[in-house]
Amino acid sequence: MGVYPLLQNETCYFLAVDFDKQAWQEDVKAFMETCRTENIPASLERSRSGNGAHVWMFFENPVPAAKARKLGSLLMTRTLDQRPEIGLDSFDRFFPNQDTAD
Repeated sequence: MGVYPLLQNETCYFLAVDFDKQAWQEDVKAFMETCRTENIPASLERSRSGNGAHVWMFFENPVPAAKARKLGSLLMTRTLDQRPEIGLDSFDRFFPNQDTAD
């Protein structure tokens, strides 16, 4: 099953952060800690393959996709500020993948 998070008006109800590759467990742990520190409710889902994870953040109301993705970028930056040694190399992408449908 798949889902397309970007609505026609370029808003979304969630942001998902995709982690995979070798160090995903350590990276996800650090990212989830940042979410807790910043009081951002987030849910962790292990990938079907078992070789990665997704962190989900859901919004009560639709928000502009650009704003959701900026939130993800801010959380990534804060995670790296707290733990620069990890590098977050396992980060793959955000869902939605883009700010606009164009």
